[in-house]
This record gives sequence, C-alpha cells and structure tokens, in this order.
Amino acid sequence: MNVVVVELQSRLCEESKKADKMEFEYKRLKEKVDTLQKEKERLRTERDSLKETIEELRCVQVHQGQLTAGLIPMNSQEASDSLAAEIITPEIKEKLIRLQHENKILKLNQEGSDNEKIALLQSLLEDANRRESELETENRLANQRILEIQSQVEELQKALQDQGSRAEDCGNWKPLICLKTMWILRDMYE
Repeated sequence: MNVVVVELQSRLCEESKKADKMEFEYKRLKEKVDTLQKEKERLRTERDSLKETIEELRCVQVHQGQLTAGLIPMNSQEASDSLAAEIITPEIKEKLIRLQHENKILKLNQEGSDNEKIALLQSLLEDANRRESELETENRLANQRILEIQSQVEELQKALQDQGSRAEDCGNWKPLICLKTMWILRDMYE
C-alpha cells in the first residue's frame, strides 16, 4: 500500500512538472508568435504604403503620358518637349524604377521570411518535444531507483526490528544495519 501511495505521489509530481514545463513552453512559443505577428503586420503596412506610392507614380506616369501624347495642344514641338521634360524628370523615372524594384524584393523577402520563421518554430518545437521525452525518461529511471532504494531501506528497517526483538547478544548487527541504511539513504539523495 505504501509503495502504491509513493508511486501515485511520484506520478502526480511528474505530471505537475510536465504541466509546468508545457505551460512555460506554451508561453515562450506564444511570445514568438506574437512577435512574428507584429512583424507581419509591420511588413503589411510597409507593403501597403509602397503600393500606394506605386499607384501614385503610375497616375503621374499616365498623366505625363497624356501630356506628351498631345492632349494639351502646344504651339511648337519645342514647347511640348520642354513641358514633358519638366514633368518627367530623370529623378522621377529613377525613383519609380527603384520603388518598383524595392517592392518586388520586399514581396519576395516577406514570402521567404514567413517560410523560414515557420521552419524555425517547427524545429524549436521538435527540439523541445525531444528534450521533454528525454527528461521524462530520466525522471522515470530516477523514480524507479528511488523506489528500489526505499524498498531496500524498508527491508533493512524490518531486519533491524527483527534483530531488536531477538536476544541481546545479536546487538552486534545493529550498527552494521544502521550503517548500511545510512549508505542507502545517502545514495538516494545524491
């Protein structure tokens, strides 16, 4: 009966430790997910901002195309060319090309980054599960050893009680049994 109680207590202790560890692991992973969600939201905002900038530049480009196509009548070809040159400057063209390129890179990076983060989280979860399994095995072995030692201690105590109930000339056994009990207890707590 005592062994069953000890075993149940050890199981309860083991399950408590397991629950605590899982709760800690859950909190840690939740923090990582929150961080990733914030990063994702930041990238979405940046992407939307870039989309708006590109749309504005496209509108400017369309408007400039209308001006250069002759929708606004000019007296001479030189006046038309100078107006188009003022509106479509090399800086605007350069900025438009650069923004389109940055937008493509950001889209590619966002897709790759999400996949990398998912793979990293999966790897961390697998490592945590493997470590948990190892610790459970170690804990089981330690609990088995404790039960063995407790059984030995009970046997020695029983032997000591039996020796105490016998004649006084058997008193030489008491110190040996006490010494052996102390060794087993010392081993148990190390």
